[in-house]
Amino acid sequence: LRALGDVAAAGVDLQRGVSAAIAELARAGLDKQAPRSLKQTTLETLSKLVANPTYDGSGAAAGALLADSAALLADDDLHLAHLAVRLDAAVLGAAATTTTGESAAAQQSLASAASTKTLPAVVALIQSPLVQPGSVVLRSVGELLVAIARRFGDTNTALGPDAVCAKVVDAACGGPARTGPTPDNKRPTSRGRAQQPMEVDAADDGSMGSRLAPTSRSDRQAAANAAACVAAVCAEAGSPAFRAT
Repeated sequence: LRALGDVAAAGVDLQRGVSAAIAELARAGLDKQAPRSLKQTTLETLSKLVANPTYDGSGAAAGALLADSAALLADDDLHLAHLAVRLDAAVLGAAATTTTGESAAAQQSLASAASTKTLPAVVALIQSPLVQPGSVVLRSVGELLVAIARRFGDTNTALGPDAVCAKVVDAACGGPARTGPTPDNKRPTSRGRAQQPMEVDAADDGSMGSRLAPTSRSDRQAAANAAACVAAVCAEAGSPAFRAT
C-alpha cells in the first residue's frame, strides 16, 4: 500500500487503474472489521491516489468513497478521524473539477453521500469533548466543511455555505429553533455520552452570535468548535448571510 501511495504521489499516470485501485482499497481497507493499522495505511494511500492527476473524481465513485469512510469520522480514534476527514476533503476537491458532463444521477449520488453520511458525522465530531479548540482535527474538519460548501454551493442549497453553517450552529445549540432545554436537559455527544446540561440565554434573539454565546452552564468547548468551523466556512466559502451576523 505504501509503495502504491508513493507511486501515486509522484504523479505517475495511472490511467484508469487509479479508480479501480481506490474502489478495491476502500472496500477492503475501510471495512469495520479491518485492523487499525490497515485502516490507517489505507486512508493515507487513498488520499495520495485521489490527489493523483489521473483520478477522475466522478460523482458515483466519489460518493461511494465518502460513504465508505464515514464510519471513521468519530471520536473513538481521532487520528483515523483526522485522516478520514482529510481524505473526504480531497475527494470533494477532486470531484469539483469533474462536474462537466456528469449525469444527474452521479451528481446526486455524491450529494446524497455528503448530506447523509459525511456532514452529520463531522457535525457530531465537532461536539465531542475530545476535539479540542485549535486542534489539528478541528482544523481539518473546518477544511472539509469548506470543501462541502464550495462543491455544492452553486447546485444544492441544502449543502451550500449558509446551510452548512446552520447545521453546525443548530447542533452546537442542541437543535434548530430551540427555545429551551432538550427533553432530558442533556445533549449527547457523537457516541451517545451525555454532556453537561445546557440552558438557553433568555436574551437569545435567534442570531448565530447569540445562539453560540455560552452561558454559565453551556458547553463552551462545543460552542468554540462550532464558531471556529463557521468562521472557516464564512471566510473560505463565502457565506453572505452568516458573514453579516
